[in-house]
Amino acid sequence: MITVRGRVLPAGTVQYKSQNRPTTLQTSAASWDIRGKAFSDPKQLANWTFIKFGDKEVNRQHVESFRAILRNSGMNSTDPTPSEGVPAFLQGGRANEDSDDKRIESTLAEAAKRGLKMLLVILPEKNAYIYSRIKFWAEVKFG
Repeated sequence: MITVRGRVLPAGTVQYKSQNRPTTLQTSAASWDIRGKAFSDPKQLANWTFIKFGDKEVNRQHVESFRAILRNSGMNSTDPTPSEGVPAFLQGGRANEDSDDKRIESTLAEAAKRGLKMLLVILPEKNAYIYSRIKFWAEVKFG
């Protein structure tokens, strides 16, 4: 084992809009709390969709709630394409982890081919395995 000399970098700042003028937000405990704040230079979110892993119903209200959060942050968005999202059914359980992983990979690969700017992932339940595999494929392989 070797010892590596490191250094602590200064905290970054985030610029947002407050009362129609740019304001800087400093970090607190190495994080930024941007709830209730608007972007200083918002862009439009276009060419996006959502993937619903599992068989739970995702209704239009779920998508509109997400879009309302964007609007409250100063962003506008187009409708997701396709508007009904992309279903990806998983079997769940330890015995099906390999087949579920292949389904996650193929679903995210297809989304990557479409050149989406953002993909909202909706999970069927709290499941550490499914979450870690989606995170792996989305960030390491296709992101």
